[in-house]
Amino acid sequence: MTSSRPTILLLSFFLAGCSAAPLPGDSLTDKPLVAQTGNSASFVEFSVPTAAGQPQGIAVGSDGNLWFTEFGGNKIGKVTTAGVLSEYPITRAFSNPFGIASGKTGTLWFTERAGSAIGKVTTAGIIVDFGTPTANADPYGIVKGSDGSMWFTERATNKIGFIRPNGHIVELGLPTPASQPAGITAGADGNLWFTELGGARIGRSTTSGVITEYNVPHAGQFIAPAKNGDLYYTVPSLGVVGQITTAGVATEFFEPVNGGPIGIAQGDDGMPWVTNASTNKIQSFNTTHQTFTSGFSIPTTASGAAGIIGGPDANLWFAEATANRIGVYVRLRQTATPNSISLTAVAEFQSFTVHETHYSGKFSVSGCQTSIVTVSPLTKATTFTVTATGAGTCTLTISDNRHNTSPVAVTVTTTSFGIN
Repeated sequence: MTSSRPTILLLSFFLAGCSAAPLPGDSLTDKPLVAQTGNSASFVEFSVPTAAGQPQGIAVGSDGNLWFTEFGGNKIGKVTTAGVLSEYPITRAFSNPFGIASGKTGTLWFTERAGSAIGKVTTAGIIVDFGTPTANADPYGIVKGSDGSMWFTERATNKIGFIRPNGHIVELGLPTPASQPAGITAGADGNLWFTELGGARIGRSTTSGVITEYNVPHAGQFIAPAKNGDLYYTVPSLGVVGQITTAGVATEFFEPVNGGPIGIAQGDDGMPWVTNASTNKIQSFNTTHQTFTSGFSIPTTASGAAGIIGGPDANLWFAEATANRIGVYVRLRQTATPNSISLTAVAEFQSFTVHETHYSGKFSVSGCQTSIVTVSPLTKATTFTVTATGAGTCTLTISDNRHNTSPVAVTVTTTSFGIN
């Protein structure tokens, strides 16, 4: 039996209209609407340019950007880690793009639920799509398999399928009737693992198409791997995260407040992270202690948090379907001490130290002209020394190796005295 909460959410997507579309590739830089710091958490949210775009799935492209589907806007969106958004319209009208995943270098692939097609978008924003052999298939989740093909589920036809880079699609029927395959992911064992909303089963397919189904306590919706090699799935209606080993042994864990975990992805820490539309939080599941974190509240209420992915910056990026935003839970918070430096004479110097939570790497510094200050060292350090060379103001930019940055303001004032 499918869960009632996701069904209501998706129905609202089909009823929503689409607004006028900007030209392909139109972009804007949106200052963060909300920046919240508290409980060791920080959030930033970016508005999707198209009203009622209703972002759903989200993935990391080979270009280092975040790519997402706009279920209501009939577009594919892109946002850089600096918050620059672009949109690319899909030619097939009212296709309702949903799941998205990175393919071979330079491409991402997505499902078109109402369009009954699998689409491909290049990192240059060029879109083509391929209709499924079975009409009205309702393609849902998608992931790259170990064979290089993109594997997807067909929720309405009781099939899974794969599409080769040349666009050729193969469909595979499932053993159990009316199973409604939904989420799909690649396991550490090289197989494809998928949920079945129509029954309490998790399916596994080899890349040669041999399918096995395992009974689980409750029907799951989305599924993702964790660093420990197991697969974790969400059961939104019951507030459950389930675990299944590659041997097919399943265990389920109830969220303490009976929330509604929906989207799930592996974070930089190797743990599964979920969006919880019921509690409006982002939270992780500790696979060692088998417990949920208390979670971090998304600033926008009733955001409709859906798809989630670990970003190239090691932060958690997620789609807010109801709020029509892309959110970021800033897990790696960078701090410079001090974060401003004032020097009053040439050759005067001062040091600062950089710290970043959940990060053990080194940093680089750039951004000031050598006519104002020099910095030593420039890379591979946590403590830097700034030496004045001339009067002026500038801003140093600290960078880690995950695209995260923070500023240090520098002011140099010098006074010269003449002899009469």
